[in-house]
Amino acid sequence: MSSWTKLLGSAVRGLEARVDELRGREQRRPRQIVAYLGFGTAAALRVSGRVLANEPLWTAAARDPWWRNLRATWRRIGSAEVPGAVLDIEIAGGRSQAVTDDEGYFRATVQPVTPLPPDRLWHDGEVRLATDPSIHQPAAVLIPPPDATFGVVSDLDDTVVRTAVARRVRMLRE
Repeated sequence: MSSWTKLLGSAVRGLEARVDELRGREQRRPRQIVAYLGFGTAAALRVSGRVLANEPLWTAAARDPWWRNLRATWRRIGSAEVPGAVLDIEIAGGRSQAVTDDEGYFRATVQPVTPLPPDRLWHDGEVRLATDPSIHQPAAVLIPPPDATFGVVSDLDDTVVRTAVARRVRMLRE
């Protein structure tokens, strides 16, 4: 990596920190929960995601103009995370709470109260904002069957497809 790229990356991170400070990051009002697909066993279900102050994005359609998709990409990059948000998580009869970190991410483990049906792979639940239950999001957790002998975990970004998603300047340049 060139010194120019390092310098530009440092400047972008500094600018992002300053924008967060000016926006009153601690005062951000949560507007959406993004729940990621979870995983688990019959004894413990892992749920994770993020709380954002941005309005939820629209669903992309094939007929959308390029500029609308570019705007959506920019909004994803410039997410307004909500630190310190308290979440109530309920799945398979079990409950848990989580608090978001500085970047708005949360993780929780939920112990199911009732035995889970062995013939179902996916189990549905919900993540709610503790201070405003009207802000909620469905959550889904995969439990592999007991006779599964292996699993494949893959993250396409920079594993299969080169995107430089973790390096915003490089991603925009490429």
